[in-house]
Amino acid sequence: MNKASLLFFLSFFLFNISFTAQEYQELSKQVVLPTAGLAITSLNMNGSSDFSFVLLEDISGYAKVYFTDKVISEDRKGFVDSSGGVLQWEYSGFLPKGTQIQVYLSSDMDDTSVSLGNISKTGNFNLESSDTFTIYQYIGGTGYHFIWSVFFPDSALVFPYGLQKDVSSIILPSSDNSQFICNELDLLPIQLQMTKSNNYQLDLVHYLAPDCSYFSGVVKEEQQGEIKEEVVLEDQEEETEEEIEDQQEVLVEEDQEEEIKEEVVLEEQEEEIEGQHEEQQEVLVEEDQEEEIKEEVVLEEQEEEIEGQHEEQQEVLVEEDQEEEIKEEV
Repeated sequence: MNKASLLFFLSFFLFNISFTAQEYQELSKQVVLPTAGLAITSLNMNGSSDFSFVLLEDISGYAKVYFTDKVISEDRKGFVDSSGGVLQWEYSGFLPKGTQIQVYLSSDMDDTSVSLGNISKTGNFNLESSDTFTIYQYIGGTGYHFIWSVFFPDSALVFPYGLQKDVSSIILPSSDNSQFICNELDLLPIQLQMTKSNNYQLDLVHYLAPDCSYFSGVVKEEQQGEIKEEVVLEDQEEETEEEIEDQQEVLVEEDQEEEIKEEVVLEEQEEEIEGQHEEQQEVLVEEDQEEEIKEEVVLEEQEEEIEGQHEEQQEVLVEEDQEEEIKEEV
């Protein structure tokens, strides 16, 4: 997804988007065209609803664009569901701006075909003078991103949200068939020329895509193979980058696991050293206590010995005194 598409998704989701995980996976792959990213170049209202459009921006990747004659809702952000029908155009690959695509519808409107990509129809799609022809993309939940609109004489001029007159919409003066005139393409930006009704020829003839060279990068049939090869190469490069990223993630996880193991081993070693240190401290404390006890025992024995000697000396003195007294009496 390009930066413009990413920014659009982020800004749009902040307001009114709610969607499922499956929708997100599909929508995240989708190329989002800007407003006025394509324009109608021919349109038929009589006997057929064939039309053509031109890309005003490159498409690179998967694109899904809707075309409808449904009535715009009052808030201009959606449609009245019970009205009209929808054509869904899909393309996967690269198409440069200026590429023109022709859509064919059978006279009974049951069968559809397209010059590039795939197209399908739901509902009753049949353009009339009171309709508004709206081109949009679906952005998930209830979100619509409007790209271009065409109004007819009897249309209600309700511009879809984000579209403006003479910028991203055109008002045709009649409900006849119409085709863009390729003259003097360099006078104004192509987008603005597409919004001027006097740049379209109106008649009852059946019109197809005009033979215009809008930009220098218009796709030719002989270039399709080269473009597809480029897309394949881009896909392969993306797959290779994803594989490299996956391998790098695996290596990072392995490094993290190895670091965790090393940290666990270090913690265990530290705990073991602390345990040994505590045991040594306990042994030293016990030895010190035993030494103190031995010293106390020796001191007690010495004190007892001294007391015994003192008592013996006292007894000797007493005996001597008694003998002296006896001698004196005699």
